[in-house]
Amino acid sequence: MFARSADSVACKMGCVSACEQRVGTGKVSLLTNWIFPMAAFELHPQLAADTVLVAEWPLCQVLMINDANYPWLVLVPAREDLRDFHDLAPDDMAQATAEIVRASEALTSVFDPDKINVAALGNMVPQLHIHVIARFTNDAAWPQPVWGVVPAQAYAPAALDARLVVLQDAFAAS
Repeated sequence: MFARSADSVACKMGCVSACEQRVGTGKVSLLTNWIFPMAAFELHPQLAADTVLVAEWPLCQVLMINDANYPWLVLVPAREDLRDFHDLAPDDMAQATAEIVRASEALTSVFDPDKINVAALGNMVPQLHIHVIARFTNDAAWPQPVWGVVPAQAYAPAALDARLVVLQDAFAAS
């Protein structure tokens, strides 16, 4: 299940990609550090259609919903076959929690919202994903949940680019 390599460098998903080719060529005799096989993570098609990639963190892909009505991030743990939060391994659960806090703090620093909503529902998209949404008392859905209150309003290209830069700068500062 695992191989080992003397000159490996761990990637962000707990794998070692530097020596995958060496393992694949059968030069396993040179191996001394653990190499974990890459998980077959694939983003659910609905999430891919509705979001834009903002960043990749140690556990999660950080996505932004393409809806200018709300500052809205979605964190997707880059692990195979996760449906619910309790499906995460204990270390991944701690990392996910830290990344939820990081996303919440970034949204707070950029947008100064009245409230941050965090939710992991998964009723429509079964892949584990965590919504982190900056909410305002004057937003279209307040105080209700954001889903289905008003139609999504896609970002104009320039506004999308500007929002991505602002979020990435906030992440870099955190």
